[in-house]
Formats: sequence, C-alpha cells, structure tokens
Amino acid sequence: MRALRLRYAAVRSSGSPGLDEMEAEFRRAAEAAGFSAEPGPVDLAAVLVLTGGTERKILEASQGAKLVLLFYHDSYNSLAAASEAASLLQASGVSVQLYDFGSAGQVLVQAARAAETVEELKGLKITSFGGPSEWLVYSTGEGDLLGASVEVVPLEDLAKEAEGAEPDQMPGQPSRLEGVSGEQVERALRLASAMRRLSEGPLTVRCFDLLRIYGVTPCLALAALNSKGLIAGCEGDVPSLLTMYILSKLSGRPAWMGNVTPGPAGTLAIAHCTFPLSEASSFELTTHFETDRPVGVRAYVREGLRATLAKYDPRTRTLRAIRAEVALGRPFTRACRTQVAFRVSERALELTLSRPMGAHYAVVFDDVVPGLRAFASLEGLRLEEA
Repeated sequence: MRALRLRYAAVRSSGSPGLDEMEAEFRRAAEAAGFSAEPGPVDLAAVLVLTGGTERKILEASQGAKLVLLFYHDSYNSLAAASEAASLLQASGVSVQLYDFGSAGQVLVQAARAAETVEELKGLKITSFGGPSEWLVYSTGEGDLLGASVEVVPLEDLAKEAEGAEPDQMPGQPSRLEGVSGEQVERALRLASAMRRLSEGPLTVRCFDLLRIYGVTPCLALAALNSKGLIAGCEGDVPSLLTMYILSKLSGRPAWMGNVTPGPAGTLAIAHCTFPLSEASSFELTTHFETDRPVGVRAYVREGLRATLAKYDPRTRTLRAIRAEVALGRPFTRACRTQVAFRVSERALELTLSRPMGAHYAVVFDDVVPGLRAFASLEGLRLEEA
C-alpha cells in the first residue's frame, strides 16, 4: 500500500516586499506537517498564493492532485488569483479548499493527518465484542467501511478473559464513588485489560448483554481505554467507532460517542456513561443510567471548550462535521450519566432532526473541521458541514 503523496509550493509573479518571510513561514509549516517540495506525482497539494498573475503556476503546482489547499492573504491580489485557479480546478473535478494564510499551520497538520488516516483505514481490523446491539437497526456497520474490516468475538470469550485478568490502571482518580464499590470498580477495570488483550486495534462492545454475563457494564473500561489512546466504543456501533477513530487521528486526542439528546435552547447535547477520563475536569464513578448497575462515569466538562461533533454514515458514504462549543458540562436532565450541551448552528440542529444518522454522534474537544474536509475529499465522501 503506497503512501499518499503530499507536496507544497509557493507561487508569485513578482518580488514584492514582505513576501519572503511569509513564504519561509509557510515552508516551515508545510515541512513540519510532512509535505515535500519535491516534484512528481501528487495526491494532496498545498499552495501559497503570494501574488496575482499566478493562476497558471497554481495549476502547474496542483497537477494530478485529488485535493488542493490554496492559501491566500489580504494583499497583492492573492485571493483573486486563488479564486480564478480554483474555479478551473473545480470545473475539472478536483476538490479545492481555500484558507486564509493565518490558518495554514493548523490546516496543514490536519490535512496531513487526514491523508495518514485514509491509509491506516485500509486493512484496519475492528474488534466487535458480541456484534451490534439489537436496537441498532440502522447502525449495523453495513456499507463502505473505508477499507476496515470487523471481527466479531463472542462476549463469553471476553468475560472469561476478564475473570483472570489484572485490573487495568485507571487514569486519574474519581472525586467520589456513588452506589458502587471499589471491588466493582476493580472488576470493571479487568474488562479493560481483557479488551486490550483480545483486540488488535479499535474495539466496540455489545454492552447490555455483557452486563448480564459479567455483572458490570463496560462503561468504565471504555472510558479508561479511550483515555490511553485505544479507541473504544459502545453498543457495537461500528459507524460511530469509525468516526471516533477519524476524530482521534485528526486531533491526537481521545474521542467520545454518545446519544443525541435535546439540550437547553440553542444547544445540542450528547449523553453517555463512557466519557474519556483524561478529558474531564473531574469525574465520579456511579451506576449505569438505564440499569442502575455498576459502573458508569459521570464526568464534568469545562464550559467554553471548542469541540467537533461528527458522524460517518457508511450506507450513504456521508460524513457530517459540526463545529461546537461546550455550553453546559454537567448533568441537566434524566439521561446517561455524562451530559454535555453544545452550542451549535441552526443548520446543525436542523440536520440532526431532518436527516438523522442513527442514535449517536462522536465528539472530540478540538476544532478538526479542516481535517474532516480534507478526509472527505481524499476518500471521495459527501460532506455535510454545519
């Protein structure tokens, strides 16, 4: 499997003053992100448009690319030249994204990570303990999994492995235990060790059936594993797990998945009992919401944090990306133990209700919309952005 080829260039039509420093800054950012200036075939091109009169140079630098990132600034007709060249590239079927030069560092890093994620998904092995939960009538994993495959492991195998496992280490300490014992917490952490042993990469689990077999929920185990960089999801929901994988790779942070929940006016809330512990300002260990059995996570999240809500739908090859900000990071309604309400756009609320994508969204506490745009373009996905 060959790596996607990333190239950068800076184009100008004159030696206008003040542009050398901008070009040098762009070069440093591009090379730090993994782009090369070497000529040859290219999949992803990043071009800094320094002046007008550079339209043909832009086309030359973009030749053969699936995705072209054009960076402009506020002087020397930079945006005009970028827009002219972008129009022809788009008419030729090339995906083009325009960004202000000030965002170049963030965008280049996320675009390079998107290219890496496209490659890593080819041949990725997902472990599903027990398969999808019975109520997931849509989110069964049917459709295009972007090169990933799913191996189903019986829940009995997981429970047997957990019985003889050492408890995994919990990142951080809870501020209190409510309705659960230290022995039950330890038993939940044995599940984390067992999951790690029985999987080679991302994993998801049929939670309620495991509770009947093993006696505790996997909520704390999943929260602990995500905190340590092993992407782990609930309910056997493979589309949400894939989305978590993409978000984590783009951001370098743990992702979370949860139920779509009505929030206070103007917000969209996500609720689940599996919040990654390392992302919480504090957390408590309590019972699981639906069953009142051990062990669920009630996490508190700092208000004002930037976030991205997303969902990949393999049935329609659609990727939804929603910019968000934490409006309320504590429980406010009768729902799963961790509840976070996000300020989102009216379009995001409308899309969620008019074109649902299953029960869950995935969340990461970072703005990775530029990376999701790049990922969608490189994979040829339909992007819904709000």
